[in-house]
Amino acid sequence: MRSLCRSGLVSRKGCTAAPAIVWHTQILGPLRGPFATQGRSYTGTAWFEPLLLEQHPGARHLLPQQQPRTNAIPAQRHSPATARLCPRPQGLACNLLSQPQDIPGKPAMTPTTVRTTLSALALALASLSSQAADTVKVGLGPAPNVVSLAPFAAAQALGLFKDANLDVEAFEITDTLPALTSKRVTLAVGLPEPILNYYQQNPGKTLPIAFFYNLLPQTFEFAVAADSNIQRLEDLKGKRVGTGALNWPQVDTTRAVLKSVGIGERDFTFSAVGVLGAGFHALRSQRIDALNFNDSWNDMFELTGFKLRRLHYPDAFRGLGAGVFITHADTLREQPELLARFGRAYNQGQRACVANPAFCVRAVWQQYPQTRPSQGALINNEADAVTLLSRRLQLIEADPAASQGRFDHTRITGYLAAMQGQGYFKGIALDLPALFSNQLAASFTDYDRAALDARAKAAQ
Repeated sequence: MRSLCRSGLVSRKGCTAAPAIVWHTQILGPLRGPFATQGRSYTGTAWFEPLLLEQHPGARHLLPQQQPRTNAIPAQRHSPATARLCPRPQGLACNLLSQPQDIPGKPAMTPTTVRTTLSALALALASLSSQAADTVKVGLGPAPNVVSLAPFAAAQALGLFKDANLDVEAFEITDTLPALTSKRVTLAVGLPEPILNYYQQNPGKTLPIAFFYNLLPQTFEFAVAADSNIQRLEDLKGKRVGTGALNWPQVDTTRAVLKSVGIGERDFTFSAVGVLGAGFHALRSQRIDALNFNDSWNDMFELTGFKLRRLHYPDAFRGLGAGVFITHADTLREQPELLARFGRAYNQGQRACVANPAFCVRAVWQQYPQTRPSQGALINNEADAVTLLSRRLQLIEADPAASQGRFDHTRITGYLAAMQGQGYFKGIALDLPALFSNQLAASFTDYDRAALDARAKAAQ
C-alpha cells in the first residue's frame, strides 16, 4: 500500500483507509467514470477483475475478497459509433465499448474516448503490477557460484518470480544469523550444524529462526587419488586428511564418521589446506592422502583431469542436509504465503535447470557477471559448467526429500542418534518439527512439471 501512496495513484486521504477499500475506490473509481455515468451504477470491481486477472494473475491478492460480484455489466446493444469496433457484444471489452440505448440524453462513447480511457487503464495496470510485487531479500552464503545460483537465475529469467508476484534480491552475506534475527533479510541460505551447535552449547535457549526449505542432501565426502590404496573409510587410519578449515561446520560430522569405523581423533591427521585449488594441489602433490570437500568441488577437481575415488559417509550420517533456507520465526508465522510463493518459484527454477542446464548456466553468467569464468579459472567453459551443474542436480533429484524442499524428520533423527553415539550433540533438546518445518512443503511442488519442462527446454 505504501508504494501505491508514493505513486500518486492514491490520494493522501485514501492512504489512511483500509487497503481493500482504497485501492478500488481511489484507483479504479476514476477509471470507470466514463462507464459509470451512463445512467447505470457499476459499483465494486466485478467489471474490472476479469481484465486485471487475465493480464496480471499475480494481482489476485489485491482484489477485495468480500466484494459482492453482482454488478457485472450486462450485455448491451452497440451504438453506431462503436459497432465497427465491436460487431458482437461478447466479453468484457465489448461491454466497455457499448452504449445502452435505453438511456435517453446520454451521449455514446466515441472511438477516441474509448482509446483514451483504455490507454489510461493500461498505464494504471502497468503501474499497479510493478508496484504490487512483494520484495524478498535473500542472503547467500560466501562465494556463490554457478551451481548455487542456477535456480535463482532460472526463476528470474523465465519470469517465475514475477509469476509469483515477487521481487527477489539475492546477495552475499557473511553474518547470516544477525541478518536473520534483525530481519535485514527475509531468508538466507545456511547450514543446520551451527544452529545445532548453538542449542547444544546453550541449553534452554532458543533462536527466533526456522528452517523452511531443504535445499540439499549431505554433499560432503572423502576423495582420494584413483590409484590410491585407500579403498574404504577404514583405510584412512593413520592417513592425512585435508579440509578447507578446521572450523567448518561439517568437521564434527567428519570426525564422528571416522570414529564410527574405529578411527579416533589421534588415529589420523586432520589439517586445513584451503579451498578449491589450494586443496586440489595438496592432494595432487601428495601432501595429504584424502580431501574432505563437497561433491561439486570434487567434481571441479576431476574436470581438471585428475581422477578421484569417492568415499561416501555412511547412510546414518547423511540424514542431515547440507543446505537449508532459513527465515525468522515471525516471518514463517505471519507471512507463510510469501515464503510458499518463493519456495515454489525456487523449486520451479531448479526443475527448469534439470530440463535445460545450459540455459541456466548462461542465465547465471548474464545476471551475475562476476561468476563468469576468467582465463585460467578451474571451470572456464560452458560445457564444464553444465557438467558441474548437472551432477549436483542429479544428486538433488535422487533425494526424495531435498528434491521437494521437504525435511525427512526420520532421517534427521537418525543422524542425531548416530552423532550422539559418537559423543556429539549429547543432551541437545530440539523441537524438530518446529526447527525443520514442513509447514509449507506441499506448496513447493504444486505446479505443472510437464508444462514447466517444456517452457524451460524452449528457453535460450
